[in-house]
Order: sequence, then C-alpha cells, then structure tokens
Amino acid sequence: MLTDAMLDAARLRADPLADQSVAAIFRDGTTVAVNNLFAALLRDDQTPGAKPPAVLDFLADTTTTIARSRASAAAGERVFAEHGPEIMVLLCCYSLPSSYAAKKGVQVLHRTAYLAKRPNRRLFETAQFIVDVMSPGGLGPKGRGVRTAQKVRLMHATIRHLTLHDKAAAWDSAVLGVPINQEDLLGTLMTFSWLILDGLARLGVVLTPQEQQAYLEAWLVVGQLMGVEPDLLPKTVAEAKALTALIERRQVAESEQGREMMAALL
Repeated sequence: MLTDAMLDAARLRADPLADQSVAAIFRDGTTVAVNNLFAALLRDDQTPGAKPPAVLDFLADTTTTIARSRASAAAGERVFAEHGPEIMVLLCCYSLPSSYAAKKGVQVLHRTAYLAKRPNRRLFETAQFIVDVMSPGGLGPKGRGVRTAQKVRLMHATIRHLTLHDKAAAWDSAVLGVPINQEDLLGTLMTFSWLILDGLARLGVVLTPQEQQAYLEAWLVVGQLMGVEPDLLPKTVAEAKALTALIERRQVAESEQGREMMAALL
C-alpha cells in the first residue's frame, strides 16, 4: 500500500520517457515545427507519417510496454461496451468534478485555460479518449486507444515543458510538485477507474467482482500507456478504493481555480 511519504516523492517525478522525447523536439525544431507535430498527432491516430525520430522511438517503446497486458484489458472493454452510456454520464458528473477538487493538480489545468475557452471541444476530446481506449479492441495491436493514449501522454509532456519554461509565470514545484506529476497522473487514473465503478454502483448497476476487476485492469493498461509508474498502480479493486481515498485526503481542498473549472464544466 502506498504511503504519504511515497506519494510526496511521486509529486516530484514526472514522465522521463515522454519528457525526453518532447525536449528533443523543442531542442531540434522551431516553434512552427512543434505546433505542426502536435496538430498532426491530433489528426493521425495510426500511421507514423513524417514524425521526428524522437517521436517514432517513443511510439515504438510505449507500444511494446503493454504487449503482455492486452488480454486482461479485453474483458474490461466488454464492461464498457455494456455500460458505456452510464459511464459517459459519470465522466461528466463524477470523474471530472473530482479531478477539479484537487487543489494542487487543478493548477496546471487552469493555466492551460482550455476548458474555460473551449468547453465543448474539451469535453468531447475527453469522451473520445475514453471511447478510444475502452471500446472493444481499443487496446489491441491495431486499436485506436493505444495511439490516442500515446498522443495524450506527449501532450502532457508538452504542457509540462511549457509550464516549467514559462518565464512570465514561474511554477513552484516545491509547493505544487512537478506539473502533471506521478501522483496527479495516478489520481486522474483513479477517477476514470475506481470512481466509475463506485458511480455505477450508486446508479444501481450491478457488476460482478470479476467484471469490476476486469474494468480496473483495462485502466491499469491505460495507466501504463500514460506513463504512470508500475509500482504505483493498485493491483485490486480494494487497493484502488483505498488509494483513491488516500489521494483525496491529501489533495482535495477548496480553490478558486477548481471553482472556475467546475463552472466551465457546468
């Protein structure tokens, strides 16, 4: 079981593999080249195309890391196929509000101002991410979910890079942790996995213990793709529940930024 000390340390760790890839892109390319790359990632879910070597290496490395986990993900994807509408409702009414309640983690989301400026597009993109990774076959060898998760992971690294290099608004890592750090990534993963299981139960949807475990395991595969350190991931539904409670105790607090994000969501 994770402890406060372990999660304190996790707040100072980010995602070295994605960060190194993004740093190489910024180092070797112009701003226009960087913008073009991520515009291409938004449009292109499958074909490698004319991407920098750092990105091609990243895509290859992160695809092989989940090769052994796809079988367990398939059963969880079947749960989504059966209860997709309820899960999408819970995304808006439970998962995202819980994320905005984390006072430290919401700061980087608020800085991007993406939800406030383009709320419909942001919500649709989040919903599309879930559909891509959780639809049957989404995490398979040719599934859209793999490339979608890789794309979002690179975008996280880009936001992290820009935030840490923003001379106009210094980021206080000593107080907030590294932007989009390991604890915040883990907490977000729990809002998409354990909170959904909890929300389904609150809606009267009865899942067997095996179905609950399968749904969690599918999201653990997504967590690997998104750069969450394997040693931080829970192994059972009970561990996921306890981990969520621990992170909520540590991170949930009132903030003006959280209120603004919630207002934009509503």
